[in-house]
Amino acid sequence: MHECIGYFSYAKGTKTFMLRQFHIEGFVNQFKLDIISPDKKTLVFITESIENIPSGFRAKGTYRILSDDEIEETFDIAEPGKEFSVYSKVKLVRQK
Repeated sequence: MHECIGYFSYAKGTKTFMLRQFHIEGFVNQFKLDIISPDKKTLVFITESIENIPSGFRAKGTYRILSDDEIEETFDIAEPGKEFSVYSKVKLVRQK
């Protein structure tokens, strides 16, 4: 089972949104907002740094708002010199 916790924040100095994820396996990902879709329902974050992984790896987190109660998260990873490929995809559903 995989567990992680992520925190979104706004960096005033660079005027961008950030995402920091802490994974149970010891990885710490720092992402910077890369793209917001025109309809503002898809946000794409690209890593600025990843702790505790060999140099050159990159990650991308894509968040799609499906409804007021659902978000789809896609986590892509790229080995050094390679393109991104899907590592995991989950649907987050608000519990009422």
